[in-house]
Amino acid sequence: MKQPFDPVAFAERRAFGRRNTFKPCVIRWPDHAGIECNMTNQSDSGALLEFRAVPSTPDTFDLIFPEEDRLIACRVAFRSENTIGVEYLSLPRRASRPKGQSTTRRQALRALARNN
Repeated sequence: MKQPFDPVAFAERRAFGRRNTFKPCVIRWPDHAGIECNMTNQSDSGALLEFRAVPSTPDTFDLIFPEEDRLIACRVAFRSENTIGVEYLSLPRRASRPKGQSTTRRQALRALARNN
């Protein structure tokens, strides 16, 4: 017997809507050179990363966009056959910033607004 459509069960669980995108990126964590992947969609709070084969990664890592010189700290939300869903833990910042330089939250929000 076919169940009736339940819109509540089918509702989007993300806090923010997602947008389709295709951005080459690299995931990196301490003592690891990095693994290339592609971001296939994103929202204000996270993204979906696609791999040829999902690598063994820690639960937190940095997501780097080499073409944009940006870096975002992330946490793994879920893993599947060839994708990893991540939640953003930080605002984007310059990946090439020398260590020791910090950005205030207000500066980071202004930079984010300029880039969008």
